[in-house]
Amino acid sequence: MSKATGVEVLDMIRAALEAAARRTPGLERVGVLATRGTRSTGLYERAGARLGLDVAQVPTAVQEEYVDAAIRAVKGGADPGRPERWIATAAESLKEQGAQAVIAACTEIPLISAAAARVLPLIDSTEALAEAAVARLWQPAEPVRTLVRTG
Repeated sequence: MSKATGVEVLDMIRAALEAAARRTPGLERVGVLATRGTRSTGLYERAGARLGLDVAQVPTAVQEEYVDAAIRAVKGGADPGRPERWIATAAESLKEQGAQAVIAACTEIPLISAAAARVLPLIDSTEALAEAAVARLWQPAEPVRTLVRTG
Protein backbone atom coordinates (compact mmCIF):
# COMPACT_ATOMS: atom_id res chain seq x y z
CA MET A 1 0.00 0.00 0.00
CA SER A 2 2.86 2.37 0.79
CA LYS A 3 4.28 2.00 -2.72
CA ALA A 4 0.90 2.58 -4.34
CA THR A 5 0.02 5.67 -2.32
CA GLY A 6 3.41 7.15 -1.51
CA VAL A 7 2.29 7.27 2.14
CA GLU A 8 4.11 5.24 4.76
CA VAL A 9 1.89 2.60 6.36
CA LEU A 10 2.90 0.68 9.47
CA ASP A 11 2.12 -3.03 9.32
CA MET A 12 0.77 -4.39 12.62
CA ILE A 13 1.33 -8.01 11.67
CA ARG A 14 4.96 -7.42 10.74
CA ALA A 15 5.43 -5.29 13.87
CA ALA A 16 4.06 -8.11 16.07
CA LEU A 17 6.23 -10.76 14.41
CA GLU A 18 9.33 -8.57 14.66
CA ALA A 19 8.57 -7.86 18.33
CA ALA A 20 8.27 -11.61 18.94
CA ALA A 21 11.65 -12.17 17.27
CA ARG A 22 13.29 -9.40 19.33
CA ARG A 23 11.88 -10.71 22.61
CA THR A 24 12.56 -14.38 21.91
CA PRO A 25 16.16 -14.97 20.83
CA GLY A 26 16.43 -17.79 18.27
CA LEU A 27 12.71 -17.65 17.49
CA GLU A 28 11.75 -20.02 14.68
CA ARG A 29 8.10 -20.86 15.40
CA VAL A 30 5.54 -18.42 16.76
CA GLY A 31 1.95 -19.16 17.70
CA VAL A 32 -0.95 -16.84 16.97
CA LEU A 33 -4.12 -16.51 19.01
CA ALA A 34 -6.72 -14.69 16.93
CA THR A 35 -10.28 -14.65 15.71
CA ARG A 36 -11.36 -17.13 13.06
CA GLY A 37 -11.51 -14.27 10.56
CA THR A 38 -7.88 -13.32 11.15
CA ARG A 39 -6.84 -16.97 10.98
CA SER A 40 -8.62 -17.51 7.66
CA THR A 41 -6.76 -14.67 5.93
CA GLY A 42 -3.34 -16.32 6.34
CA LEU A 43 -1.78 -12.89 6.88
CA TYR A 44 0.41 -14.00 9.79
CA GLU A 45 1.61 -17.06 7.88
CA ARG A 46 2.60 -15.02 4.81
CA ALA A 47 4.29 -12.30 6.85
CA GLY A 48 6.05 -14.92 8.96
CA ALA A 49 7.37 -16.66 5.85
CA ARG A 50 8.83 -13.35 4.61
CA LEU A 51 10.65 -13.02 7.94
CA GLY A 52 11.78 -16.65 8.06
CA LEU A 53 9.34 -17.58 10.84
CA ASP A 54 6.99 -20.54 10.95
CA VAL A 55 3.54 -19.57 12.25
CA ALA A 56 1.37 -22.01 14.19
CA GLN A 57 -2.35 -21.81 14.83
CA VAL A 58 -4.31 -23.74 17.44
CA PRO A 59 -6.30 -26.74 16.17
CA THR A 60 -9.89 -25.96 15.15
CA ALA A 61 -11.31 -27.67 18.24
CA VAL A 62 -9.12 -25.54 20.54
CA GLN A 63 -10.09 -22.42 18.57
CA GLU A 64 -13.79 -23.11 19.01
CA GLU A 65 -13.75 -24.38 22.59
CA TYR A 66 -11.25 -21.96 24.11
CA VAL A 67 -10.23 -19.01 21.93
CA ASP A 68 -13.63 -18.15 20.42
CA ALA A 69 -15.32 -18.71 23.78
CA ALA A 70 -12.81 -16.45 25.56
CA ILE A 71 -13.25 -13.66 23.00
CA ARG A 72 -17.06 -13.90 23.34
CA ALA A 73 -16.77 -13.81 27.13
CA VAL A 74 -14.63 -10.67 27.09
CA LYS A 75 -16.99 -8.95 24.65
CA GLY A 76 -19.91 -9.97 26.88
CA GLY A 77 -18.30 -8.51 30.01
CA ALA A 78 -17.87 -11.86 31.78
CA ASP A 79 -15.65 -12.35 34.80
CA PRO A 80 -12.13 -12.76 33.34
CA GLY A 81 -11.09 -15.82 35.39
CA ARG A 82 -12.40 -18.58 33.12
CA PRO A 83 -11.52 -16.87 29.81
CA GLU A 84 -7.99 -16.30 31.10
CA ARG A 85 -7.64 -20.05 31.80
CA TRP A 86 -9.02 -20.83 28.33
CA ILE A 87 -6.42 -18.62 26.64
CA ALA A 88 -3.69 -20.24 28.74
CA THR A 89 -4.95 -23.64 27.56
CA ALA A 90 -4.75 -22.42 23.95
CA ALA A 91 -1.18 -21.19 24.60
CA GLU A 92 -0.31 -24.65 25.97
CA SER A 93 -1.61 -26.14 22.70
CA LEU A 94 0.70 -23.85 20.73
CA LYS A 95 3.63 -24.73 22.98
CA GLU A 96 2.94 -28.44 22.31
CA GLN A 97 3.22 -27.61 18.57
CA GLY A 98 6.68 -26.15 19.14
CA ALA A 99 5.79 -22.47 19.37
CA GLN A 100 8.42 -20.51 21.27
CA ALA A 101 6.29 -17.37 21.68
CA VAL A 102 2.66 -16.40 21.11
CA ILE A 103 1.07 -13.33 19.57
CA ALA A 104 -2.23 -12.06 20.97
CA ALA A 105 -3.62 -10.99 17.60
CA CYS A 106 -6.88 -9.35 18.57
CA THR A 107 -7.93 -6.67 21.03
CA GLU A 108 -9.72 -8.95 23.52
CA ILE A 109 -7.02 -11.57 24.14
CA PRO A 110 -4.44 -9.25 25.79
CA LEU A 111 -7.05 -8.40 28.43
CA ILE A 112 -7.05 -12.04 29.59
CA SER A 113 -3.51 -13.10 28.75
CA ALA A 114 -1.65 -13.05 32.09
CA ALA A 115 -1.79 -16.84 32.53
CA ALA A 116 -0.88 -17.44 28.86
CA ALA A 117 2.17 -15.21 29.30
CA ARG A 118 3.40 -17.67 31.93
CA VAL A 119 3.18 -20.46 29.33
CA LEU A 120 5.02 -18.65 26.51
CA PRO A 121 6.40 -15.15 25.94
CA LEU A 122 3.33 -13.20 24.81
CA ILE A 123 3.28 -10.29 22.37
CA ASP A 124 0.26 -7.99 22.18
CA SER A 125 -0.09 -7.07 18.49
CA THR A 126 -1.63 -3.67 19.28
CA GLU A 127 1.19 -2.86 21.70
CA ALA A 128 3.73 -3.93 19.05
CA LEU A 129 2.12 -1.55 16.56
CA ALA A 130 2.22 1.31 19.09
CA GLU A 131 5.90 0.59 19.73
CA ALA A 132 6.58 0.62 15.98
CA ALA A 133 4.78 3.96 15.65
CA VAL A 134 6.81 5.51 18.46
CA ALA A 135 10.04 4.10 17.01
CA ARG A 136 9.10 5.57 13.62
CA LEU A 137 8.60 9.00 15.19
CA TRP A 138 12.25 8.98 16.27
CA GLN A 139 13.57 8.13 12.82
CA PRO A 140 14.76 11.06 10.74
CA ALA A 141 12.32 12.13 8.09
CA GLU A 142 13.28 11.88 4.47
CA PRO A 143 14.25 15.25 3.06
CA VAL A 144 11.55 17.11 1.23
CA ARG A 145 12.45 17.64 -2.41
CA THR A 146 11.42 20.84 -4.03
CA LEU A 147 11.51 21.73 -7.66
CA VAL A 148 12.35 25.26 -8.57
CA ARG A 149 11.72 26.41 -12.11
CA THR A 150 13.52 29.37 -13.50
CA GLY A 151 12.92 31.18 -16.71
